Amino acid sequence: DRQQPNFRRFTLSRSGKAVMTVNPSGGPCCGRTEILNTGNSWSLDGFVCTVRDGGLACKRGAHGFFISRKKTSVH
Repeated sequence: DRQQPNFRRFTLSRSGKAVMTVNPSGGPCCGRTEILNTGNSWSLDGFVCTVRDGGLACKRGAHGFFISRKKTSVH
């Protein structure tokens, strides 16, 4: 048998903790297609995302989220 995938959407606003929504309603978000390769970072207005071998980490101050094939977390 095949198990349906679980989709997750991560939201990090200008204030407060990051929010993870499991199986969000509606279509996919974010129409942009930028790709970050391992070792690269992206930043804008205090938001920073970095790709490492272990996954993607995004933060704004003390708040953020981490995504990998094995785990997801928000803080």
